[in-house]
Amino acid sequence: MRAVPSTLVATELFGHEKGAFTGATQRRLGRFELADGGTIFLDEVGELAVDIQSTVLRVLQERQFERVGGSDPVSVDVRILSATNRDLRSAAEAGTFRRDLFYRLEVFPIQMPALRERCDDIPLLTEHFVGRCAGKVGKTFNAIDRKTLELPAGLHVAWQHSRTSEYGRACCGLVRRRHVFHRRNMAQGRCHA
Repeated sequence: MRAVPSTLVATELFGHEKGAFTGATQRRLGRFELADGGTIFLDEVGELAVDIQSTVLRVLQERQFERVGGSDPVSVDVRILSATNRDLRSAAEAGTFRRDLFYRLEVFPIQMPALRERCDDIPLLTEHFVGRCAGKVGKTFNAIDRKTLELPAGLHVAWQHSRTSEYGRACCGLVRRRHVFHRRNMAQGRCHA
C-alpha cells in the first residue's frame, strides 16, 4: 500500500462523496461501509500512511468515519482482521506506526511462521496452487509426482522469501509458463497430446 497514494487508499477504505475530487461523479461506498455488520481484512496494515492509520483507529474506537469529501459521520460495526509482514511492535516503538492503533489491532495476534520454517506445508500448498491455476488455464490436475514435490523447480526463490502468497504466485507462474510452452510445442508439432 506504500506505493498507492493515501487519497486512493482512503477512497477504497472509506468511500467518497459525489464531487469529492475530479472524476467522482457519484457517491461510492468504501470497504468499511460495505463490511458493516461483518468482518474486513486489511492486508499489509503496516504499510498504511499515518493519516489512514488515524482514520482506522477512529473506526475502531468510535465506530464512525467520514467518506472522502463528506462531513456526515458514517456509523459501522465491523470486526477487523489484519496482516502484515512487518514487526508492528518495533514500528510503533520507532514511531512509524501508531502505537494506539497497534494495541487496538493486537487483540488476538496470530504469528504465522515463515514458509521456510514450515517445509512440510510445501507439498500441500504446491498442489493447491498448481490445481487452482491449472483450472484457470483450462487444464485438469490430478496429482504431482512426489519427486517433483521434494524441490519444486523454480520455486526455491519464492520459498526463500518465506511468504505463502509469493509461493502461490510462483506456482501459478510455472503453470502458466508450462501451458504456454506446451501450446507452442504442439503448434510446432513437437509434442503429442
